[in-house]
Amino acid sequence: MLNIKFDDLLKAVDSLSPEQKRLLREHIDGETEPAEVDLTKPRILGLHPGAIWTSDDFDDPLPDEFWLGVATSIQPILTPCQPHD
Repeated sequence: MLNIKFDDLLKAVDSLSPEQKRLLREHIDGETEPAEVDLTKPRILGLHPGAIWTSDDFDDPLPDEFWLGVATSIQPILTPCQPHD
Protein backbone atom coordinates (compact mmCIF):
# COMPACT_ATOMS: atom_id res chain seq x y z
CA MET A 1 0.00 0.00 0.00
CA LEU A 2 1.23 3.48 -0.84
CA ASN A 3 2.14 5.63 2.17
CA ILE A 4 1.71 9.32 1.35
CA LYS A 5 0.85 12.35 3.46
CA PHE A 6 -2.55 13.89 2.75
CA ASP A 7 -1.06 17.32 1.94
CA ASP A 8 1.31 15.72 -0.54
CA LEU A 9 -1.60 13.90 -2.15
CA LEU A 10 -3.53 17.16 -2.53
CA LYS A 11 -0.52 18.82 -4.15
CA ALA A 12 -0.15 15.90 -6.55
CA VAL A 13 -3.83 16.03 -7.53
CA ASP A 14 -3.67 19.81 -7.97
CA SER A 15 -0.77 19.39 -10.38
CA LEU A 16 -2.75 17.07 -12.68
CA SER A 17 -4.14 18.32 -15.98
CA PRO A 18 -7.93 18.66 -16.27
CA GLU A 19 -8.00 15.46 -18.36
CA GLN A 20 -5.96 13.56 -15.76
CA LYS A 21 -8.28 14.81 -13.01
CA ARG A 22 -11.28 13.61 -15.02
CA LEU A 23 -9.72 10.17 -15.49
CA LEU A 24 -8.85 9.99 -11.79
CA ARG A 25 -12.44 10.88 -10.88
CA GLU A 26 -13.76 8.16 -13.21
CA HIS A 27 -11.38 5.66 -11.66
CA ILE A 28 -12.39 6.59 -8.12
CA ASP A 29 -16.10 6.53 -8.95
CA GLY A 30 -15.72 3.14 -10.60
CA GLU A 31 -14.03 1.56 -7.58
CA THR A 32 -16.16 2.91 -4.80
CA GLU A 33 -19.37 1.21 -3.89
CA PRO A 34 -21.74 2.32 -1.18
CA ALA A 35 -21.32 0.33 1.99
CA GLU A 36 -24.12 -2.12 2.44
CA VAL A 37 -25.38 -2.27 5.99
CA ASP A 38 -27.79 -4.98 6.99
CA LEU A 39 -30.22 -3.07 9.19
CA THR A 40 -32.06 -6.26 10.09
CA LYS A 41 -29.13 -7.54 12.19
CA PRO A 42 -28.74 -6.24 15.74
CA ARG A 43 -25.65 -4.22 16.62
CA ILE A 44 -22.92 -5.96 18.57
CA LEU A 45 -21.71 -4.13 21.64
CA GLY A 46 -18.08 -4.19 22.72
CA LEU A 47 -16.40 -4.46 19.33
CA HIS A 48 -14.11 -1.48 19.99
CA PRO A 49 -13.48 -1.26 23.73
CA GLY A 50 -11.75 1.93 24.81
CA ALA A 51 -12.30 3.69 21.47
CA ILE A 52 -14.62 6.25 23.08
CA TRP A 53 -14.39 7.70 26.55
CA THR A 54 -16.02 10.47 28.55
CA SER A 55 -13.92 12.75 30.72
CA ASP A 56 -14.50 12.73 34.48
CA ASP A 57 -15.66 16.37 34.41
CA PHE A 58 -18.19 15.84 31.61
CA ASP A 59 -21.18 16.78 33.79
CA ASP A 60 -19.46 19.72 35.52
CA PRO A 61 -21.01 23.14 34.81
CA LEU A 62 -19.33 25.19 32.12
CA PRO A 63 -17.79 28.50 33.21
CA ASP A 64 -19.59 31.77 32.51
CA GLU A 65 -16.81 32.69 30.07
CA PHE A 66 -17.92 29.83 27.86
CA TRP A 67 -21.51 31.06 27.67
CA LEU A 68 -20.52 34.71 27.28
CA GLY A 69 -18.01 34.02 24.51
CA VAL A 70 -15.10 35.47 26.45
CA ALA A 71 -11.67 34.21 25.47
CA THR A 72 -10.12 32.18 28.25
CA SER A 73 -7.18 29.94 28.79
CA ILE A 74 -9.42 26.87 28.48
CA GLN A 75 -7.99 24.73 25.73
CA PRO A 76 -9.67 21.70 24.21
CA ILE A 77 -7.95 18.43 24.89
CA LEU A 78 -7.56 16.53 21.66
CA THR A 79 -6.10 13.08 21.88
CA PRO A 80 -5.64 10.88 18.85
CA CYS A 81 -7.29 7.49 18.89
CA GLN A 82 -4.84 4.84 19.90
CA PRO A 83 -4.84 1.54 18.00
CA HIS A 84 -6.01 -1.40 20.03
CA ASP A 85 -4.62 -4.91 19.89
